[in-house]
Amino acid sequence: MWNKLFDTAVGKLTVLSVLRMLGNKYLAVEKRLPLALIALVDGVLCPSNKDLKLTPRYVEMLSDVESFLAYPWGRESFLTTVPRFLPPLVVAPGENPLHVMRDRLSQKTTVCYGFPLALQLFVFDDVPLLLEKIPDAGNTATFIDSPGACSSPSTILTVNEIVRMQKYSELSVHFTVIPDEERLLLVDQNEDRQVTSLVQKRCPGGGSLSHSCTPDKFATA
Repeated sequence: MWNKLFDTAVGKLTVLSVLRMLGNKYLAVEKRLPLALIALVDGVLCPSNKDLKLTPRYVEMLSDVESFLAYPWGRESFLTTVPRFLPPLVVAPGENPLHVMRDRLSQKTTVCYGFPLALQLFVFDDVPLLLEKIPDAGNTATFIDSPGACSSPSTILTVNEIVRMQKYSELSVHFTVIPDEERLLLVDQNEDRQVTSLVQKRCPGGGSLSHSCTPDKFATA
C-alpha cells in the first residue's frame, strides 16, 4: 500500500508531507481519502514521534478502508497516550517504577505521544477560566488550513499562569462522570462489579456523578 500512495522509501514521509500532497489539486482522487485518514491517525490520534513520521503498519492497513475505519482507534490512542502518566512496565535492575514515573513527571518538560489533546480538552471543559488565558483563542484554523503548525508547536499556557489561577475568586472546577456502561467499558472488557457498584452508590438516581469546587474549598499557595 505504501508504494501505491507514495513514491518514496518506507519511513521517509511525515504528516506534513501528506498535508502538502492533499493540497495538490492534481492529486489522484483515489488517494485523497487514504491520505486524509493517515494524516488524522498519525497526526492527531496516535502520533508516536516528534517528527510525526508515518507509521508503516497504519499505512498498510489502508489497503482496506472499511476495515481501517472500523478499527478501534480510540483504544489504540488510549494505549499510546496513557503510559506516559503511569509507572513504566520495564525498569533497570534496582529501580522503583513509581520513582521513575515521579522523576519523569517532575521534569520541566516531558514528551507525551498519542492524543494528549483529549486531556487538555477535558481540563478546559472542567475549568472554563483556563480558556480565557489562551492567546488568540478565537483562532479556529485547523492543521489543514495551516500545515506549518505541525512543525512549529506553540505553548498556549505556562505552569506559572495555571498556578496563578488558583488565587482567582471566580475560579470554579466542575467534574462530571456519566455512569453510562457503553462509555465506561471497552467493547470486549468484562464489567467490574465493584466499580459499577461504586458508581451506582454515588449516583443513586441514575444521574451524573458531579462535583464542583471553588477556591474557598481547597488550599491555595
